[in-house]
Amino acid sequence: MNNQTIDVIEKRDIDRIFFSITIISQQIFFNDGNGYIYKRNIDILIGCNINGVRKYITSVFDDEFTKTSDWYNLFLNFKSKGLKNAFFIITDNDNIVKAFKLAFTNAESFYYLFNNINKLSHYISFSYSNNMIGKIKNICSSKDINEFNFKKEEMFNDYVEFPFIIDILNDLFDNYIPYFKYPFVVRKHLLSIYFIRDIKKKLTFLSNSKSYFFNLNEFIELFIPTIQSFETKMYCGRKDYYLSLRKEQGVVIMRTLSYNMSKYKRGFVK
Repeated sequence: MNNQTIDVIEKRDIDRIFFSITIISQQIFFNDGNGYIYKRNIDILIGCNINGVRKYITSVFDDEFTKTSDWYNLFLNFKSKGLKNAFFIITDNDNIVKAFKLAFTNAESFYYLFNNINKLSHYISFSYSNNMIGKIKNICSSKDINEFNFKKEEMFNDYVEFPFIIDILNDLFDNYIPYFKYPFVVRKHLLSIYFIRDIKKKLTFLSNSKSYFFNLNEFIELFIPTIQSFETKMYCGRKDYYLSLRKEQGVVIMRTLSYNMSKYKRGFVK
């Protein structure tokens, strides 16, 4: 792990438990100091704690984290800083998923819907009036699989003349189906489409705000004020997130942060 990453982790408090960790990627122009300027990918890690508050964790260059062991060591570093458990990883990177499940027993991965949404944006307007993201989230937020299939077919009827759009939508929805094993309130909590979209917009703006960056810290210094503005509670307002889960599901919810994932899952899975 590079020293810059360690420094960033040192500066941020890490919660004892994260409900989920989302990985968001962004390209920047990077100056290596030898006269070469090229594109480089940054992975931004954002944790959502058990009260529904999203918190920036760290950023890394993805070409320095190419193997499962690299990501595993990063997650172990989080644990050494006080992170006891994390339940979901939201990414489409297989190496990250493998490392996450090694570091956190019985953890789960959640399909990264935003990649399909990016594909759709090449063919469909994502304007406020069109509300395409809202339509997708509404379907994925269905209470059961029957409601999900009904809403999905209704949406397909709107694009019957555009089979390539239906193919992209079908791929998105097929990847989402396995998550119906979780109660609605958990799936709803994992659907961070609007949040990711807003972060991606800001990241794109920041990456284009300078001709190039000399190091990761230079980018992070611009980014941290932005992410802090997004660190707000979602869904539950002042109520504790677990009280909301308990009220809706009628199950025993984890009361202390020392409980392991298996006890947590017995409270969630139907």
